[in-house]
Amino acid sequence: MTKFLTIFLSLFTILIVSAQPNVTISNPLPNAALDRNVAVTVYFNVKGVVFYDNTPLGLDFAENINSTITVTGGSPTNPTPVCSPGDGCYVVFTPTTQGNSASIVISGTADMQYGNDAIGFSNVTFNNRTVNYQVVGTLSVELLSFDAKSDKAGQAILEWVSSSEKNNSHFDIERSYDGVKFEKIGQVAGVGTSELENKYAFTDNQKAEGRLAYYRLNIVDHNGESRYSKVVVVYDKKGKLDIKSANEQVVNVEAADNGDLDMRIYSVNGQLVVSQTVAVTEGYNSVALNTQTLASGLYILHLNDGRERKTIKFVKN
Repeated sequence: MTKFLTIFLSLFTILIVSAQPNVTISNPLPNAALDRNVAVTVYFNVKGVVFYDNTPLGLDFAENINSTITVTGGSPTNPTPVCSPGDGCYVVFTPTTQGNSASIVISGTADMQYGNDAIGFSNVTFNNRTVNYQVVGTLSVELLSFDAKSDKAGQAILEWVSSSEKNNSHFDIERSYDGVKFEKIGQVAGVGTSELENKYAFTDNQKAEGRLAYYRLNIVDHNGESRYSKVVVVYDKKGKLDIKSANEQVVNVEAADNGDLDMRIYSVNGQLVVSQTVAVTEGYNSVALNTQTLASGLYILHLNDGRERKTIKFVKN
């Protein structure tokens, strides 16, 4: 259903219309086959189309997702989701019954907005989203752990331990930057068949540079059959877009790398008043703002380097 919200700001009336927010789910994809007694990490996000004065501003992800998770055929039955503003949420459960289906139902509320603080509305309800999975059996490789971390150089270090292996050929290491589309980036040989603990490690030399990086193992048997592990996430804090300060004349930013920086200034009622694109270099930049024609008052500056968006308020005297 379409949801309407009218916001009165001073003498202005803004009509914001958003289609029923969609819940996107990834890893594993809907109808994927899961292994019994092997933990599964499911990622989801909420997004919707935001309009301003009947003009679609585009697809925007939600903030402050408050969700309720119900699992059937798995444990726990009501796992607690872990959420990060703007990056969505993830939840972990373990399928328990072989030969039957497991399902996960996601529902709740979220804050929808466009341009961060510029315009938006809160506590939009999204309907139940049910995804069914088939529980097929147990892995030929039983993993005790699978972890990832970022080192000082920004490289991802993956480590995993198996408690037993049967007919295991190798592990394909796969990476994704959106949690949906994965690509193979390496391979580590397995031990074949073993009842002993075996430790493995892999280093991804490509830096995430301020992005979330998702990793999973594709466990391949000698007969060609394969299954996926859970997904682990690494976040490299280096190379982020960072606003140091801003006033009516200049904004000081720390750029992740060389490139274009989209800069937009909004009035407090959500009207776009200035739009400019500037070239920045990696590191510290001091960028002049085109505010000469603006009236005195409070404004909101939005920066977008193509990977991240940042917002800061300033006053024009």
